[in-house]
Amino acid sequence: MAALGPLRQVIVDDTDPSIRYNGVDWFPTDVRTLNNGNFGPVFNATSHATTSSNTEFGFTFNGTSITVQGNLDMITDPTTNATDPAWQCLVDGKLIPIKPFNFPESNWPLCSIGTLAPEEHLLTVQVQSQTRPFFLDSLVYTPVPGAVFPSAVLIYPEGDPALTYSAGQWKEAGEQVTQTPGASVTLEFHGTSATLIGHTSNSFPPNASSGRYFVDGAGPTSFTIPGLTSASSSNTFNNLLFTTPPLSDGFHNITVVYDGDSEHTPLPVKIWYVTNTTVGNALTTGTPSPSSSRGVHRGAMVGGIIGGIFLVAVGLVVLFVLRRRRTVRASDEEALRPMAFPAVRLTAGWVSWGASVLTTKSNRPLPAYPGPVTLQHEDSGARAVGENLLGTRYAVVEVPPGYTAT
Repeated sequence: MAALGPLRQVIVDDTDPSIRYNGVDWFPTDVRTLNNGNFGPVFNATSHATTSSNTEFGFTFNGTSITVQGNLDMITDPTTNATDPAWQCLVDGKLIPIKPFNFPESNWPLCSIGTLAPEEHLLTVQVQSQTRPFFLDSLVYTPVPGAVFPSAVLIYPEGDPALTYSAGQWKEAGEQVTQTPGASVTLEFHGTSATLIGHTSNSFPPNASSGRYFVDGAGPTSFTIPGLTSASSSNTFNNLLFTTPPLSDGFHNITVVYDGDSEHTPLPVKIWYVTNTTVGNALTTGTPSPSSSRGVHRGAMVGGIIGGIFLVAVGLVVLFVLRRRRTVRASDEEALRPMAFPAVRLTAGWVSWGASVLTTKSNRPLPAYPGPVTLQHEDSGARAVGENLLGTRYAVVEVPPGYTAT
């Protein structure tokens, strides 16, 4: 079951066939040489490169923002300030800002725009390389509300309603982090796999720690939370903490438990990559996990009570209307029973009555007789009004939920 929910971004790998490369100018590259800087490993461990002096790729999407991510290893001519490689990004033929950087870096936002109309757009990236290759790792875009994907990798941010954190054990530090032993977070989703991504900050102890996760109650599976080489080391971003094994296509829940303490690197939750299928970019619901089902059960009870009261009220109204209709019908039948009256002649322009017959004697219109007014009763139950990220309001019928919001 699905309802319109939070707008989650889509990440598109460089190997996706929806990206149209210009001929043989582009080729897969060995990502083992590309994990540069502190922005984390290349997404999906794949990258496309080009060393052509004049080439491009294109991508059509239906959304409101897009970011091009790639590995950056460029040089800049100190005299002309020209870069190698050089690139420009266009959306619907119009240039958008690029973001050069003079140091090697993976997962770098090469160009981005976030103010597009909610409709179909064409991204074109044009590249000129002299000696340095240009690398494309992934595209990230914000789809239009209600978009449906047969299969896509969606990004669930730290504050997504599909996530439930153990109460009082997490704090905001540019992401959600915990150093409380046994603290947990549960993700509920529809799809075939999930990956947890987090940052490591030098604001916390550098010692590596560990955690474990359960998928649909099965497990645990342990994983390492990487630390830093020293307290003065630079922060690291986009650390891949774990990826679940392939799962059956359907609803799942993952509960992650922290096994460290205040003397070790905390458990971070920045984003999740979820390989989503069939239900699209919607607020999906499935079987609630034990750690997050209390609120759902409480909501189900309240919804059940309200629904029961509503049904009883509707039943009483229907019964009242039926009884009243029978009474009125009986009264009408009695009033309309044919009765014989002697014909009475009236002046022209009025009417004459016969036995249950009404005839006009002139063209003067009869006074308008108001017909019966039908009052259709609507339910008086409370209606909640929701809102998506773009401000579009929508009605939500309160029925007992059968699953946990994701």
